[in-house]
Amino acid sequence: ASDVYKRQVDPSVPLALAGDPGWEYQRTVEADLDGDGVVERAVLIAQVLLYRGRPLWEDGHVWQVYVEEPDGARTYVYARFVPNGTVKACLTKSAEQNIPTIILIERTPDRSSTYEILYSGPEQAQVIDSVRECAPQHEFTGTPD
Repeated sequence: ASDVYKRQVDPSVPLALAGDPGWEYQRTVEADLDGDGVVERAVLIAQVLLYRGRPLWEDGHVWQVYVEEPDGARTYVYARFVPNGTVKACLTKSAEQNIPTIILIERTPDRSSTYEILYSGPEQAQVIDSVRECAPQHEFTGTPD
């Protein structure tokens, strides 16, 4: 795995699963992420409680993304504390290969960061593209806002 990929999984963050106590924010997608003909499940979770079905957002949360194989093997591709921010995820196609990649968009008041992660199988993931430090003062502005 690449050094950039390893930096996206903070070793000081205890890994969690969707459904663990306190990890009520969950988003999932199913696709053949590694091109082996078998569907995997990608999971985005945040350590936040729900109140009346809505997240109780605070000053910051731990976010994690993992890929789960049908046999239950999990590969964490992202695990970080994000202060005053959010993480969004979607699938796209790799420019080099005809398999989906995971796009992660990490947004805080100070910056936006985007990572494209290629999952090749259990414990095999790499960031194939990343954009860091897109600060708000460098964003396009105009009307309407």
